[in-house]
Amino acid sequence: TIFAVMTFTGLINHQESVEKMKELVETLKKDKIAMIEPIEWEFWRFNPPWTVPWLRTNEIAVKLDKSAFDTEENENKNEDAQQSKM
Repeated sequence: TIFAVMTFTGLINHQESVEKMKELVETLKKDKIAMIEPIEWEFWRFNPPWTVPWLRTNEIAVKLDKSAFDTEENENKNEDAQQSKM
């Protein structure tokens, strides 16, 4: 599984996490990064509840289309295989 991840600080609720997810998705679309459709995403929090908001670490993760990344790896394997046959 491959994710694109955006890290940010602060105290955030579910509705705000949805807005952050939309922001990340728009950036990925602008950069033409292939995502799983429908969008699959997760909201990750890393700190205990008593951590002050400006020191909290949060992440939004959007699942990417793995096949878009496998193509280059497969091409490299094919090239390696062809070179070893010579």
